[in-house]
Amino acid sequence: MNDDPNEPSLPTHRPSATDRWLSRFSFSFVIIAAFLVWQAFHISAVAEGAGWRRTLYLISAGIAMALGVAGVRARHRMMRL
Repeated sequence: MNDDPNEPSLPTHRPSATDRWLSRFSFSFVIIAAFLVWQAFHISAVAEGAGWRRTLYLISAGIAMALGVAGVRARHRMMRL
């Protein structure tokens, strides 16, 4: 290899496919989480099954937000390498 300090060195570690996809879709997951929270609080209280639907929306929003945060973390980890 060339030991010239002016030559840029290529990264030797390639992130996993999961980290690459999480980092690509991190903002989308955050937007989906925000939409699901908005939907959960705009369900009519008199609608049939509103309690279950609201619970499922909030659980799904939590999962989407967790995936979004994991994607941001993966992106910052890739930027450090």
